[in-house]
Amino acid sequence: MTATRQRNAVLLYVALADRRFAIYGDEGIHGAVGEDYWKAIRDGIAARFRESHYAEGLCEAVARIGETLAAEFPHQPGDVNELRDEIDFTGGDTRG
Repeated sequence: MTATRQRNAVLLYVALADRRFAIYGDEGIHGAVGEDYWKAIRDGIAARFRESHYAEGLCEAVARIGETLAAEFPHQPGDVNELRDEIDFTGGDTRG
């Protein structure tokens, strides 16, 4: 996650069995938005999860984060996707 040039990666982690989630923003994006931004994202997800609207909560969070990333780190000529986009449903080690 820390391998992006602008340190603007965001990870949403959901542990369904444990009924927990976490949001990690690398230092570039965190520096641009601050702690209150992440708390608002967290609170939005939690509210939807309490209503058993899991997919909606995640989709809304991803959309909001995507809008923020586009505003704070606009696409530049020559930009490439620096991280994988695959979702890991195994719960296994994602370091490699």
